[in-house]
Amino acid sequence: MTSPVQDFLDHTSYLGRVQAAPSWITGKGTILLISMEGEEFFGIVTEAGDHYLPDNLPQSLSVDGIRVTFKGIATEPTPGVLMWGTWLHLLSIDENGEEFTSSGTVTFIDLEGGFFGIVTDAGDHYLPLDLPEEYRIDGMRVVFTAYETRDAATFAMWGIPVQLASIAPFNQPFGTITGSWYLTSYNDGEALRLVLPGTTISAEFGDNGTITGTSGCNHYYGSYKLTGTTIAVGPIGSTKMYCSVPVGCMDQESTYYHLLGTVAAFSLKEGHLQLLDGKGRELLVFSAKNQDLFQESGSFLEYSRTGGFAGFDDHLTIYSDGTASVKRKESERTIPIDPGTLSELEILLDMADFALLKEQYTAAQEGADYFSYSLTFAGKTVTTEDTAIPDLLVPVFNILDEIIGSSAPDDVIPPLPG
Repeated sequence: MTSPVQDFLDHTSYLGRVQAAPSWITGKGTILLISMEGEEFFGIVTEAGDHYLPDNLPQSLSVDGIRVTFKGIATEPTPGVLMWGTWLHLLSIDENGEEFTSSGTVTFIDLEGGFFGIVTDAGDHYLPLDLPEEYRIDGMRVVFTAYETRDAATFAMWGIPVQLASIAPFNQPFGTITGSWYLTSYNDGEALRLVLPGTTISAEFGDNGTITGTSGCNHYYGSYKLTGTTIAVGPIGSTKMYCSVPVGCMDQESTYYHLLGTVAAFSLKEGHLQLLDGKGRELLVFSAKNQDLFQESGSFLEYSRTGGFAGFDDHLTIYSDGTASVKRKESERTIPIDPGTLSELEILLDMADFALLKEQYTAAQEGADYFSYSLTFAGKTVTTEDTAIPDLLVPVFNILDEIIGSSAPDDVIPPLPG
C-alpha cells in the first residue's frame, strides 16, 4: 500500500511529462549557462560530471557559476526540446557558500562518539562533511578548498560545516603548471586508460589564465583559474573537425573535454601533472614530454631483453601498422603481428597503469645470470630485471618474449625463414 504522497508523485505530470515511477536525484553541483544550437539555458553540472536540466530553476539561482545542493525527480523530456542532460523537476535547491582555500591540521575531536575536523593555522574550526578516508588521520597537515554549508544538519556541535572542493597534503609543493603538457592517460570511469596510439592530446597552460591545445582531432581553447592546489577549467571551445582514424579518437576526445571541465585540483609529481576530482581521484595524467614521439615514427612499443646465462641481446620494435622488427645479435627480420595481440598488449599496458610506473625496478639481490629488460611505450621507458618485474608487466613480457622466440628460437642461429 502506497502513501497518498507517493501515489501523488507516481501519477503527477510535470509540464506534460509523466513519470510512472519517480527517480530521485540528489547532489551538489554548479549552475552553468549553456549555449547550444542558438539557444541559451541554465543547467546543473554535478561534481561527478552528471548533467541535469531543471524545469523549475528559481530566477534567483539562474546565475552562471554558483554552486548549489539540490534534490529533485527525473522527468521525461518534452519532444522537440534540446537534448542536454537529464530533465529534472526540483523539489529543493540551495546555494552553497563562497569557496575559500586554507591550510590546517586534521584533528580528531573526542565528542559525541568522535569525528574529524580541520583546525586552520588561523585557529578557525571547520567540519568537513565529506572528508576522504585517507585524510582521517589525527595531526595530518593539509591544504584544502571548501565552501560553507552553515544550514547543514549535523550531530556535531563543533566548527562550521563545509563541503570540500579539494584537499591535499600540506607538504605537496604547489609548483607551476604553466607550459606545455601531453596527456598520457585518462580516467574512463573504472581505471586510467592510456591515450590511443597515433593521437596526441596536449594542454598549454598560459600564465594569463588561458588553456589551449589539441585533443587528438580538434584544437581547443578556454580558460582556467588556480587557487592553491585547486583548479577550475572552462568553458571550453573547439574546432569542429571529424576524424575517423584511429578508431575511437572522437570518443576519446569527448571524454577528455568532459573530464577537463570537471577537474577540481592538481598535483605535480615526478614530471607529471595530475588533474584530480574533488575527492582526489585522478582524472587526467599529463607528462612534460611529448608522449607521441614514438607514435610519430610509427612505433607502438620497443622492448629489449639482455643478459642471461647465454648472453642474450634481443630487441623488438612493434609498429602501429602491425609489423615488427626483431633483432637477435647479428640477425634481424620483419614479421607481422596479429591485431588481436596488439589489442591484448594495449589492454595489459592499460591495466598496468604504465604511465604511472616507476622508471626503474631493481632486484633486491644481484644475480649473475639475471635478464635485464627495457620497455618503451607511449614515450615512457621502464627498466627492470629478473625478480623485480612488476606483477602487472609479467604477462606483457611473456607475450613479447614469445614473439621474439617464435621469430628465432635460438639467438645463436639465424632466424627462421620467412
